[in-house]
Amino acid sequence: MNMRTRTIVIYSTLTVAVVGAGGLAYGAIDSSGSSSTKTATRLVSATVGTVSQTVSATGTVQPATSLDLNFANGGVLTAVNVKAGDKVNTGQVLASIDPAKAKVALESAQAAQGAAQQKLDQAKNPLTASEQAQAAASLAQAQAQLDAANQQLAAATSPSDLAKAQTAVNQAQANLDSVKAANDAKATVDPVAVAQAQAALNQAVLNVTEAQKDLDATTLKAPSAGTISVVNFAVGQTVGGGGNSASSSSSSSGSASSGSSKAFATLLDLDHMVVKVGFAEADAGKVAAGQPATLSIDSLTGQRLTGTVSEIDTVSTVVSNVVTYNAIVAFDSVPTAVKPGMTANVSVITASRDNVVEVPSAAISTSGGASTVTVRTNGKDTVRTVETGLKGDGTTEVASGLNDGDQVVMSVGVVSTSASNRNTGTQTRTGTVGGFGGGGFGGGGFGGGAGGGGRG
Repeated sequence: MNMRTRTIVIYSTLTVAVVGAGGLAYGAIDSSGSSSTKTATRLVSATVGTVSQTVSATGTVQPATSLDLNFANGGVLTAVNVKAGDKVNTGQVLASIDPAKAKVALESAQAAQGAAQQKLDQAKNPLTASEQAQAAASLAQAQAQLDAANQQLAAATSPSDLAKAQTAVNQAQANLDSVKAANDAKATVDPVAVAQAQAALNQAVLNVTEAQKDLDATTLKAPSAGTISVVNFAVGQTVGGGGNSASSSSSSSGSASSGSSKAFATLLDLDHMVVKVGFAEADAGKVAAGQPATLSIDSLTGQRLTGTVSEIDTVSTVVSNVVTYNAIVAFDSVPTAVKPGMTANVSVITASRDNVVEVPSAAISTSGGASTVTVRTNGKDTVRTVETGLKGDGTTEVASGLNDGDQVVMSVGVVSTSASNRNTGTQTRTGTVGGFGGGGFGGGGFGGGAGGGGRG
């Protein structure tokens, strides 16, 4: 074989090797790159149960009632009988202020009441005892004069004596009538004066009552049972007045406030706790007082607590441009481990249907206002139209079209599948097939490929 012939053979061999390698590579790509997807399903049973719709939010635990305790009137503290953390009972004495000023005010009011009572007595009885005695004496004297004149008239015999005696009787009678009229005038009760005196007495009695209250109020007592959370003053300090300020944990209220004056102490009702929670405006319209709720607290792992919505705001609260509506959820029973300030997760059951046929919502398809499910009976799938009711958090009520126990096909997602290699016996090689080595045809040959070592 001459040189030209050898060269042609080598080129032919190289061409066959390259084409073969290309075919192998294409086959490997084609067999492993082909893929497809399909929908994965599983069977679920239609069951009879409860379908519930809930809304959830996070809130803060706080006492149902917080009282800022203050004296009715300010004063200097003379005794402080409690400290933060103390549990107190209704009526228990908590502190006292100096009562001297209140005692003087009470004594003055009592004196004014006595004077008002005397004026009323005088209005009802215008004549004093001495005046009454004097009037009685004047009336007796006038009557005696009349009696004497009548005796003289009876004893007179001559016409002149009869005339004189009759004149004397007439004068005595006139005198008696005059005395009676004068006495009656003095003894007449003026109703206007009596009414004025009675009103003055009533006011005086009220003043005494208020003064007594002020004296009693120099001792501060617990208005209800609870726990003292803070005491802000000590003996010798001056406390402000204003009385107790109750702050029920209403949804719209913040912390309790007693105006500009700091409270002497704060009393919390830890036996009745609530959760103040803000619902997003999209959910707030579904929440109403009286709805049941479930609560969970992070620190009470595994405990499922229950409660009831007691109120919800009608006016929104805007914080950082987020609109919420605050609500109060009361615990049905408060565990001892629950403390004010804890974070609570609240789920309010806004709608519920009991003893209804239900299936997972994902098993229902809706198109054009019609709802359908796929029911499998004896291995055969049938699309069935259903009428749905309440859509809950995970399941939907089926009012008609399904029975308890029906097997429904539900999609659980889409999975990807890959075609297997067509040529399972073919080994995939890496690298190049052959190669020009040794600086040309005569050097290192074709990299160990066709032609072997070549010729120099």
